[in-house]
Amino acid sequence: MQGMTREFNNETVAGNLYSFMGSKEKEYLPHGVTVNEFLERLDPSELEEIQSDIVYKMIRRKTFDDAKVLGKWLVLIDGSELDEGKTKKNENYLSRCYNKGKDNEFIKYHRSILEAKIYFGNNLVCSIATEPIENSAEYNEKKLSEEEIKQDCESKAFVRIAAKIKKRFPRLPICIVADGLYVSEKVLKI
Repeated sequence: MQGMTREFNNETVAGNLYSFMGSKEKEYLPHGVTVNEFLERLDPSELEEIQSDIVYKMIRRKTFDDAKVLGKWLVLIDGSELDEGKTKKNENYLSRCYNKGKDNEFIKYHRSILEAKIYFGNNLVCSIATEPIENSAEYNEKKLSEEEIKQDCESKAFVRIAAKIKKRFPRLPICIVADGLYVSEKVLKI
């Protein structure tokens, strides 16, 4: 019985993936590279719309209403680093200088995002918005040195992600759960 369930789930997953990719269903799951190549061609706004639809449907079902605190949904917000290394792979990578002014000074480059997830209880969360934290085109075009220009950061990305959440879920009662970085007048006003 357990083997049948596993087989059924794999068929369902494969069917969903091939349907999403607009391709004829095969007996096996597509390779991760194939899925990534498809996602690279996909407009990010389409994925954001799917993300919003999933969350909206989960909220409308009222199955998770017990997870609300004082009638509000908890939205967890935090930054996450996706990639780090000594090579700047493109102009949008942020940089950090280590051991500044010492003989062993070096720079590491990284890609980061700010993620907002809604808490549905029982350790179940679902992403409602993602915002890249990266050097903007304006940043890259300036003629100043990297030390003179303030890079993008979590607090700047918070302003953008809050606008996304308000646009996608204008009437959703929420309570933001975040670390001490977000205790600022700007965030509290938003």
